[in-house]
Amino acid sequence: MEGMKYVFFGTPRFAEVIFRGLISKGLVPQAIVTAPDALKGKKKVLTPSLVKQAALEMNEKLGVGIKIFTPMEFDASFSQELESLQAECFVLAAYGRILPQWLVELPPKGVVGVHPSMLPKYRGATPIQTAIMNGETETGTSVFVLNAGVDTGGILAQRRVEIAKSDTYESLEQKLAQASLEALVEALPLYRAGGIAPHRQSEERATLTKKIQTEDGFILIYDVRDAIENGGEKANKIHNIIRALHLEPGAFTVNESDERVKLLGSRLDESGKLVLTKIQKAGEKVKEGSNLIL
Repeated sequence: MEGMKYVFFGTPRFAEVIFRGLISKGLVPQAIVTAPDALKGKKKVLTPSLVKQAALEMNEKLGVGIKIFTPMEFDASFSQELESLQAECFVLAAYGRILPQWLVELPPKGVVGVHPSMLPKYRGATPIQTAIMNGETETGTSVFVLNAGVDTGGILAQRRVEIAKSDTYESLEQKLAQASLEALVEALPLYRAGGIAPHRQSEERATLTKKIQTEDGFILIYDVRDAIENGGEKANKIHNIIRALHLEPGAFTVNESDERVKLLGSRLDESGKLVLTKIQKAGEKVKEGSNLIL
């Protein structure tokens, strides 16, 4: 892939890991396209995306001159800017927006996307959370060429990734980002040279994930107490919800005192009972330990 001209599309942590990894391999993009700066935190500070922060850092440290685009709209001006780069392909990882078809068709080699699942399984917005919530012991990542559908394009490469019982969304995301980077570094030069071609996904085996809602993280207090006292499948299910959703949108319960309690960490003991390791009651500081009181 040495000398390949490409534009990187990405926004959050998953994309940042891949972006930094590509640069560490000497695969510097001409430009990045990322989400506009957004208000973050309690003080509502205007903050650039993690990919933009990384690009600014790389430009300063390495003097590479990566162009930065944060379009609100995919308009004619943006199109002209991209066309002027004459990129061979675009590389997309967790950009956060669906690209219009004209944009997908703009570079000669199309848009090479990364999706953290073994496509066609777990297409859509929440493949990492869904895999954990479903109690999967293995998932993976796919490098594919975008088409008009959602995660339906032809596959170039895949990597399998083990899911440990202790994996949370963050740890599994890190594993998948690293696996995605490795798959990209291997697949892109082969695809560029015509050494591999995208192969069709099996629609018969396809599954689609849904956007996670706040209510998906709600767990009845009686079920939490039962899981703590008796274990079983209920404990396993609650543990999976906590490790998948504790970060966003949050796993929580409401106790008998009508207090909302965030469930931020858990494990299963040797007998399969649920052990809460990190909680936060409304208006209180985070508590860590074992056998925490709800």
